[in-house]
Amino acid sequence: MAGIGAVARNVLVHYRASGLDFPPDRLAEIDNRWVERILDAVRFDGPLGTPCPPEQRVVGCCRDFTLFTVAALRAHGVPARSRVGFADYLEEGFHVDHVVTEWHDGARWIATDTQLDPAAGHPVDVTDVPLGPGGAAHGGAGVARLPARRGRPSDVRGRRRRADPWPADDPELCAAGGAALGPVG
Repeated sequence: MAGIGAVARNVLVHYRASGLDFPPDRLAEIDNRWVERILDAVRFDGPLGTPCPPEQRVVGCCRDFTLFTVAALRAHGVPARSRVGFADYLEEGFHVDHVVTEWHDGARWIATDTQLDPAAGHPVDVTDVPLGPGGAAHGGAGVARLPARRGRPSDVRGRRRRADPWPADDPELCAAGGAALGPVG
């Protein structure tokens, strides 16, 4: 997982969090929305892990880091999905709308934020982001909607009623790759 995250951070640069000013034509890259388009926009030759200056990376947002990571994990046969919600670890005292990757390690779903370098010292372990206060408070309409569609009770505040409301063997969610939670972006 660490290698995939490093490659994602080498291919992509966040349009705001990087602190770089991009011209409008580069900012338009945030509308790529497909892994194929992101890869087509890569400006360097060689393996994707070859160090690339931030100015030459593909401009994107948290959705793109997650999209890239989910695609790479699935290409290696690892169940993975996007998780949309709000993170309280990005800005002190504020819940930022955010997208992270969840992947299944064979025992449980793990939320990871590959946009952030684990070595940079964040208030949470970005390789195992807690879902709830002190991490990613993922919830809202998308989370409430899926159990309701299945005729199960839902807590609209996004709190989990069970240890894992969407287990790895959930055919609808795994087949949809998380798309059952709604579109991202």
